[in-house]
Amino acid sequence: MRINRLSKVRLFDFLGEDNHMISNRLNVEPSESFDNSKKPLVSVIIPIFNGSQYVENLFLSLTQQIFTDFEVIFVDDGSSDDTFEQIQKEIKTCKTLNVRVIRSSHQGLAATRNIGIRSSMGDYLAFLDCDDSWQDNKLKTQVEFIAKSDCAAVFSKVRSVSVEGITSLSECNEQIIAESPLDLITRRFIVYGGGSNILCKRKIFDEVGIFDETLRFAEDFDMWLRISKAGKIVQIPERLVDILVRPNSMQRTRSIRTKYGLLKSRISILLKWTSEYPIQIKNEIAYTMAEELYEAVKKIDFRYMILILVVIFQLNIHAPATPIPFWSRIQILLLTLGKFHKLIVKRILGRLKKIFFFSSIKNA
Repeated sequence: MRINRLSKVRLFDFLGEDNHMISNRLNVEPSESFDNSKKPLVSVIIPIFNGSQYVENLFLSLTQQIFTDFEVIFVDDGSSDDTFEQIQKEIKTCKTLNVRVIRSSHQGLAATRNIGIRSSMGDYLAFLDCDDSWQDNKLKTQVEFIAKSDCAAVFSKVRSVSVEGITSLSECNEQIIAESPLDLITRRFIVYGGGSNILCKRKIFDEVGIFDETLRFAEDFDMWLRISKAGKIVQIPERLVDILVRPNSMQRTRSIRTKYGLLKSRISILLKWTSEYPIQIKNEIAYTMAEELYEAVKKIDFRYMILILVVIFQLNIHAPATPIPFWSRIQILLLTLGKFHKLIVKRILGRLKKIFFFSSIKNA
C-alpha cells in the first residue's frame, strides 16, 4: 500500500482489523487547502467511477452549501477516464473546500463507500452519488435537525430529474419516523434518493457495521434496515436532493440481469430478518414477487417472468393472509397474451394458485 503525503492523512483509517483494503493500492491526494488540524463536523463521502462529466456539478453542490463545517472525501473507484484529473482541476479553482481524493482499484459502490467511512473525521456522515446534486441548505437543514433530535439518521424529500427535464417529487409531505426495521420492511417508511439523501451519525457504523460488500445490489436497503435497528430514522418533508435519472441508469431502464439481481438481493436481505419478523417477512416477500410478476407480464417480458417464477417455486413462496391486489390482474394479463399457449397459461396459473393460495383466488 502506498500513501502519498502521510502527514496529512490518518494512518489508522486504513489499518483497521476488518479492513481488507490493506492489500490494495490506495493513493490519497489531499488538496492544497486540506487541513487535518481541525476536525470537521460533517464528512461528505463521494464514491465516483468514470464520472468525469459530473465533477463540475458536484463541486457546485458543495461550494453552494450554506453550512460549511465539512470535509469532502472523493473515492475514485478505479476510473479509467479522466475523473481524477477533473477533480484536481476543480480543486485548484476552488480552494475553500477541505478535500481529499482516495484512489483505489475498482471494487464497487459498497466497498468505495466503506473506504470513505474509514477515512472520515466528522461526527456526521453524508453521501453524495456523483450524478446527484444537493440544494444549498441540504447539510444545514439536516445537521440542525439531527443535532436536536434523538434519531440516528435523517432523510428528506427528493426530486427526480430526467435528462429531458421532466421532474417528479417523492411522496413525503409530513415528517415520518421509522422506529424499527419493521417500518421499512412493511413499506410504511420508504427511503427515496438512496445514499445521496442521508445524513447519519458516524458512531452508528460502530454499532451496525459498514456496507455489505458482498451485495452487488440493494446495499442501501440493507444498511437502512440495520441503522433502523440501532436508532430512529426520520424523513423530513423539505426537498433537499435532486436525483438525476439517466437513460441508462438503474432507475430508468433496467436490464433483465439488473432487475433479477435487485430482486434476489432484496429477497436475501429480507430473509435475514425472518427470525425477528417471520409473518411480516413472509408477507413482504410474497407481495414483492407478485408485484414483480405483474410488471413482467404487463410488459410482456417473458424472460424476466420465467426468472421470477423460478424464484417463487424455489423459495416455495406463499401469499399472505390478506389478498395481493396484483393477482387478478396477473391472471387477466396472462390469459390475454396471444403469444402464450393456453395449456402453458393453464399450468402457470395452476401452479401459482397452489403457491399463492388465499381466499380471493376463487373470486378472481
